[in-house]
Amino acid sequence: MDTSPSIGRLPQDNANFNPDLWKPRVPNQAFLHARADDKFWAAQKLVAFTAEMLRAAVQAGDFHDPASETFLVKALAQRRDAIARAYLTAINPIADPSLDSDGWLRFRNAAVDADLAKAPREYRAIWSAFDNATRTVVRIGESSGADTRLEAPAGLPRAPGAFLKVQLSSAGGSHASWETPVDAYFQLRGGSWQPVGFERMPEQEGR
Repeated sequence: MDTSPSIGRLPQDNANFNPDLWKPRVPNQAFLHARADDKFWAAQKLVAFTAEMLRAAVQAGDFHDPASETFLVKALAQRRDAIARAYLTAINPIADPSLDSDGWLRFRNAAVDADLAKAPREYRAIWSAFDNATRTVVRIGESSGADTRLEAPAGLPRAPGAFLKVQLSSAGGSHASWETPVDAYFQLRGGSWQPVGFERMPEQEGR
């Protein structure tokens, strides 16, 4: 445990920090009721902080203690990485889907992008016309491939304002949870598909 007048007490080594065991001094409802997708969202925000950004944030604190500043930057980086390892791989990490007018669906794998997991053998998409009023679906087809770019099947709705639901999952990866699909929703506006919804976990789960 490191103790300094500048930053207080922190473990010397934070590489094995377990975010699930960490508890705030005062119970926080956000932590108490956080779902797996909430933790995934937070981990994505954290991995965006580079070492340079962490260093700038610590230096802005004006600790006037270079050794403690260096230690704190390292500790924060180690905890950032531990949180990312715990939560970016725990559920389906597909993120930021977009669909262009030529019918190509593009997305990211947040865990692979953060170098926390190997890419799965393939990604799969199930395409359906979606009724936004009744939430019923009519299956159109499937597509699959090893890249984070999949081509839509023939028969997508073409009526202005039409909705489309795409269920995205992966197979052949190191995490079984990645086989649980996420749902991306698009609406045809002005001849192009606009993202209008994304569900990583159905609202009723965990409630």
